[in-house]
Amino acid sequence: MEKQKISLSTRLLCADAAGVVEALAEGLKERCLKVQKGDETLVLSPPEAVDVDVEAKVRDGRGKFMIEVSWRIPDDETVAACDEVANLPGRDHLPPLAAPTWKR
Repeated sequence: MEKQKISLSTRLLCADAAGVVEALAEGLKERCLKVQKGDETLVLSPPEAVDVDVEAKVRDGRGKFMIEVSWRIPDDETVAACDEVANLPGRDHLPPLAAPTWKR
């Protein structure tokens, strides 16, 4: 499988950052994560169970909170979960993990 990657980094108001986390939560619930940066889109279909790592720290006058969600993709895995969600009535698309102010 070819490696695909989109990286996003920017400064947001806390309320806007919460919107990104909410989009992540909604995507996990629906098992369909869509990440957009400009005209690039990466669609991930996590399995029923995922690994979650949370790290919080304060050092040298800076705070940091990180959440990592990861999983293994079996060789026979497809993006069926995303396809099924996209075709549900009233669910034209899930909120993407994107913002117009993302830096390149």
